[in-house]
Amino acid sequence: MVEEVVVKSGKDCVENERELFEELVLREPQVGKKGLATKIEDAHLLILLYIDSELVSIAAIKNNPSHQKTIAQNANFPLSSEHYFGEIGYIHTAAAHRNNGYSKRVLKRLVDAVGTKGLFATVQSKN
Repeated sequence: MVEEVVVKSGKDCVENERELFEELVLREPQVGKKGLATKIEDAHLLILLYIDSELVSIAAIKNNPSHQKTIAQNANFPLSSEHYFGEIGYIHTAAAHRNNGYSKRVLKRLVDAVGTKGLFATVQSKN
């Protein structure tokens, strides 16, 4: 088994990497396709975990200042961009590869990549 982890900004990913990332994100019903390609390209960081050249797990640090501001206002919690680099999101592992600890490894790489920068995440109650 050959494992490869790719860590780079959405803009630094080649088109095929972004397309594969988008395909995996869309396997989750809570994410809509409208505007997704642009959000992926704008992401601060994308993490792509390949096993034997197959993309099996992903995560991102989103770069969406207006969304960050809305979340902060709705939660009545300050999420200034000077203290919070971005939102962790688009976490997904392909169904056939779950229960192998891949999401944990992807998230660790994501957090390691940003060092001491603050991050936040949102969840839905139905998750």
